Amino acid sequence: MAQPTQNAPEREKGVFEQFEEFTAMTSGLERNFSLQDLLTDAFLQKHTQYPTFADFAAACGGDLSDIDALEKREDTSFLEKTDFDSVEALLNAAMEAYVDGFFGDDA
Repeated sequence: MAQPTQNAPEREKGVFEQFEEFTAMTSGLERNFSLQDLLTDAFLQKHTQYPTFADFAAACGGDLSDIDALEKREDTSFLEKTDFDSVEALLNAAMEAYVDGFFGDDA
């Protein structure tokens, strides 16, 4: 019976395997994921007129301790200086950019 060689190249993971790995890593997202992880300076510079997370937080009224804090904001006038018409659209695009970055795609 043939033994596997130790020098065999590692096979590339399929999309399903990558998805399972990502899902495992992001389970419990609420506990392990900050708003600042999503709204990176690079993302904000590309999609808003706010150069940093601190500038974005100040425009939102300061307290952005977590994703829920942004979603619950009644005053969404800060969106006027973004590419988005809703907080949900902003967060969806930020999550998409984060996932693309996780898998090595350009966001």
